[in-house]
Amino acid sequence: MGTIHAYCFRLLQQHVPRYETFDVLDERWLTAFLCREEPALGLKSLTGKLFTSIGAFLTNLEVVENKLIPLSDLNEPFRGMAENFYRLLDQFRLT
Repeated sequence: MGTIHAYCFRLLQQHVPRYETFDVLDERWLTAFLCREEPALGLKSLTGKLFTSIGAFLTNLEVVENKLIPLSDLNEPFRGMAENFYRLLDQFRLT
């Protein structure tokens, strides 16, 4: 048994070579990743405090993903942060 997300990810890993070596970030790993990559993303500029900014970024990113809003429709600086975040996920082979 597992979640539908885990099942779908396993299918991707088995049938799409690009995802064979990808790793899944859980909530803790994601927070650690964002802390480490904060200088490249500039997240702290959202609220002035690192963890508050990470929370705001993730909350807004969740809305973007759930509503299927194209990144091109977003305003700066959030748009640049989101684009860089997705680029870094791909660079480090994370999902």
